[in-house]
Amino acid sequence: MEHDALRTDRLYAVPLKLDHLPFLQALDADPDVMKYIGQVRSKETVLARVKQALIYQKLNPGLGIWSVFTQKNDLWVGWICLKHLDKSDHIELGYRLSKKSWNKGYATEMSKRIIKYGFEVKQLIEIVGVTDLAHVRSQNVLMKCGFKFMDFRYFYGKNMNFFKLIKEDWERNMVK
Repeated sequence: MEHDALRTDRLYAVPLKLDHLPFLQALDADPDVMKYIGQVRSKETVLARVKQALIYQKLNPGLGIWSVFTQKNDLWVGWICLKHLDKSDHIELGYRLSKKSWNKGYATEMSKRIIKYGFEVKQLIEIVGVTDLAHVRSQNVLMKCGFKFMDFRYFYGKNMNFFKLIKEDWERNMVK
């Protein structure tokens, strides 16, 4: 399974496709979803970003963005990613969920699955995560997955909380 579907009991994630564009455009147009990320994005901006993401996936097999769906009825939940952090050598875990998917444990559930993929399939030695300084819910997701707060760092044009999960710690704690 290099870049195939990632599954949990309730969810599955598939590599990003251009077919997912309408979901992504609606997600990035929601001010509540974008609160800690930045301004809402136009459909044209989202299209350009999706095209860049598809190129990234071709250049970096097994990394990129996955669209997440429910197992029960194939409803689109949001996306999750393992990709280079803001032009650095770090590989970051990232996620963005539709508002209707909040408070259901989906971010934690799929994050744990993609972490397992990153360490076991991609043989990463560490995975990092960044959050807006005020985004407590996202910070909690990372900590539930075993990440440790390291410090504050500058990424994506602003100071961010920087978290790290080392493979040895993950294996020792078997956070799955």
